[in-house]
Amino acid sequence: MKMEKIIRIKNEIEKEFPGDFALQQVHIARKLLSEEARERGISLWEYIKTQAEEAKRSATWRLVDEDTGDTRTESQPVGKA
Repeated sequence: MKMEKIIRIKNEIEKEFPGDFALQQVHIARKLLSEEARERGISLWEYIKTQAEEAKRSATWRLVDEDTGDTRTESQPVGKA
């Protein structure tokens, strides 16, 4: 997505919800996600599902041994939740 489009969306939302930064951020994020989905030719729901699956595939976990306090990181196996 082009930076000009992102700035336009941000400015529109700031005008629509002046003085409420949190609400602006929520609506900016929703609009950006909707635009990304539209550009890929899929629904917003499908886009969110694909992003969630991608995040699961690349997840890493920080494990802490309760007895020693030692830590290690481990990649989540593909296909496991």
